[in-house]
Amino acid sequence: MEQPAFKRYETLAGVEYEILSSKGKTYYTVPLINGKGAGCECKHVQFKPMCSHQDEAEKQEKIYQNALHPQAVQGHDWHVDTPLNNRNSGFQLMR
Repeated sequence: MEQPAFKRYETLAGVEYEILSSKGKTYYTVPLINGKGAGCECKHVQFKPMCSHQDEAEKQEKIYQNALHPQAVQGHDWHVDTPLNNRNSGFQLMR
């Protein structure tokens, strides 16, 4: 029987994924903070900050969140192109 490529767990600290290794024998735990990989148990993390397990966990979490909230705005890059209260500066509100 084939093992699933990943398993998702919700913990008190957040979300964790167990990602199957490329050889298909071991699962590596990847905790996520705000949808970003915060570490991995594999040996590759010692040599570079991100590994393929963290990338895969981030990708699967994004797919999971999009399935839950398909109409949600993704990302935190809010941009308001009009000044506050149609004035040039926020300090003018204090007058």
